[in-house]
Amino acid sequence: MSLEEQILEVELEQWKILSSDDGAAFYRDRLLKDALMAVPAPHGIMDRDTVVSEVTGAPPIVEYELFDPKVVLLTPDSGVIVYSMWQRRKGQEGFKAAISSVYTVQDGELYMAYHQQTRL
Repeated sequence: MSLEEQILEVELEQWKILSSDDGAAFYRDRLLKDALMAVPAPHGIMDRDTVVSEVTGAPPIVEYELFDPKVVLLTPDSGVIVYSMWQRRKGQEGFKAAISSVYTVQDGELYMAYHQQTRL
């Protein structure tokens, strides 16, 4: 499987796990120790520990759809995936966002180094 295909597969895994009872599992397993996220208010920029804590207490995503994902390799061992999506968490209004996630290979495994959501 190509790195582009692996990045798409892992990104899709993220949303599937965020729709489960343990949404934080993805971030515990796949975020680099020094990873960052930039997400809409009230959260802003978060480090790995904050992401895991916030997602642990968040309601699961009950509906989502990704539109036109594209992967661009940055190096032979890293790439960025960019797409738009619509998502809705249980008990909340849905919203559309532009998403980007940067992944890198370390010790033979793919990890998220950065993730950004910008509401559209």
